[in-house]
Order: sequence, then structure tokens, then C-alpha cells
Amino acid sequence: MRHLLLKLSIWAFMVFVVPMQKSARVMAFTQPKGVEFRYKSSYPDVYDWSVIEDERVRNIIEQRIKEDCHLYTLTVFGDKSLFTKDPASIVKMPLEVDYINIYMDFDRLVKKSQIKYHDQLYLVSDSLITDEWNISDTLDTIQGRTCYKATLKQNDRVRAWFDPEIAVNSAPFGYTGLPGLVVRMELPFTYLELQSIHTIEGDVRLAAPEKGIKMDDASFKKMTGSNFKEFMKSHKKD
Repeated sequence: MRHLLLKLSIWAFMVFVVPMQKSARVMAFTQPKGVEFRYKSSYPDVYDWSVIEDERVRNIIEQRIKEDCHLYTLTVFGDKSLFTKDPASIVKMPLEVDYINIYMDFDRLVKKSQIKYHDQLYLVSDSLITDEWNISDTLDTIQGRTCYKATLKQNDRVRAWFDPEIAVNSAPFGYTGLPGLVVRMELPFTYLELQSIHTIEGDVRLAAPEKGIKMDDASFKKMTGSNFKEFMKSHKKD
């Protein structure tokens, strides 16, 4: 019965709520109290590093994959959210696009990301829009929570498992559009899992990051994508 009710709630959301939204508008679940969702990430060994001819470089990368561990906090209050990397995180991977802060304002439709790349801090601005997902009707139990699996329509290598009983539209790494709390997330080079939930008593102020070299999202992605391709090409076997 509980599973049936969950399926009906998802169906009602997709049929009645989503069509009422304008395509450029992001649906936001306003939080009357501040809530912190804490996550831990790991670096999945999904790439065949044997293509790198230099054994020393290959061994260093494989060792860093094992040691790499990031801690994040997603804070949600009102119509704003802030995804923040914990300074205690262990960063070992080379050429990593390191997200420090991701601020989202669902009222003004603003998204600002503070990103460290090649020891340089960038401030990347973008419009906030709703991500579109393919939601499976298959249920998975994760940490005792009944979750649905969702796959990003624009990139099927981005997958999330969410709990519809906790209404949170913000997701890790600046994703939006899921009708529930993300409990687990898989990206091409990152796995993320929920560790704890904390309610914040009193007033909460979420501010957009201000420091960094200003760029738009498209320009930043083009820069980082080109650098990674050059790195792999320079260490690839003939």
C-alpha cells in the first residue's frame, strides 16, 4: 500500500504540477526552516587508465582515486539553496573541476558556482532552469528509504535516486527538477550518497559567492573540456 501511494504521488506530480510550469521557470519547494543535507562522495573507477603509457603516472592516478573523498552540504531555506564543499574533504585527483559553492535562487532564477580549476578560482554564472529527468517506476531501498531512480534526459550517465516523501527540489552539484530528496547520485566521475539530515533553528542566510574570475557557464565548460582532452592525448599509448 505504501509503495502504491508513493507511485500515485509521483504520477500526480508529473501529470498536474510539471505541465503548469513555464519551460524557463524552476519549480521550488519552499522550506519554512533551514535544512542541511550532508553528503559524502567517492571517485568511481570507471575509466580504463591502462591507456596511459607512463606507468608512474598511471599508478599515481589509481592511488589518488582510492584516496579521493569529498564532503558536501546542501543547505535549503526558503527559495534559495547553497551546495558547499567541506574544507575537510580529501582532494587527490589531477585536473579536477572542484566545486566549492553552488548558489541557486529559485525566485530570481539565478545560479552562481564558485569553482577551483588548475589552482585558479572561477565564478561561473548561469540562468536557473529545470532539469528534465526520466523517472523509473522501479523502487529501491537505500538507507531504509524508498527511492525512485531518475536519469537525466540530457545525459544518461547522470543518475539519481530520490525519496519523494521529503520535498526538496535542489539537488547536489546544482541539479534541479527532481520531486524529492536525492539520497544517492551517480555522475561520470563522482558517486555521492546522503549521510545525514539536520534542521537549522533560527534565521538562515544563504549568500551567493562573489570571489573568482567571472565566466559564463558555456565558456567554462569549453575550457575545462579542452584541457582534459589534451591531458589524455599527451599520455595515451601510440
